[in-house]
Amino acid sequence: MKRILTSLILLVSCVALSQAYTFDQYMNSLVKENVVSEIHVSRLMLNMVSPEILDKLPLLENVEQINSVSIYTASNADAIKRCNTTIANYFSSSEQANLSDNLLEIKDGRDYTVVYGVKNGLNTSAYSVVVLFTSDGSKGQVMVFQGNITPDVLYMIGKSVAK
Repeated sequence: MKRILTSLILLVSCVALSQAYTFDQYMNSLVKENVVSEIHVSRLMLNMVSPEILDKLPLLENVEQINSVSIYTASNADAIKRCNTTIANYFSSSEQANLSDNLLEIKDGRDYTVVYGVKNGLNTSAYSVVVLFTSDGSKGQVMVFQGNITPDVLYMIGKSVAK
């Protein structure tokens, strides 16, 4: 019985990790084309990051459930459009349709915010990846949080980003 449970946990963990990796691949194609810039920091590298970069990475220092944060910055309207299309394509793909939730979408004039969560297979009320995209029409930002993101952690992310 232990073997079956261990195998099941390993399988679900691999699926969750592959989902995070797949989204990074989507965004990294935009980085390679110089459409967006990227900052990625894992919890293990916190001590080596400059204070200026650390200020841009909300919650990574203080919330243990977040393992890493990536920030992709789009500095013009074309880059924003490409980010929005990339994110929409990823989350509307047939592989993601049952594994993710559209958690929030706000359109207010030129301002746009959307939040998606990739479900954590071990706990359906938690997410392994949360993607937050914000744009004011001239600049945009995609923040990707990876870890065990429970509703409480999701609340902290929303609260810190709203500042």
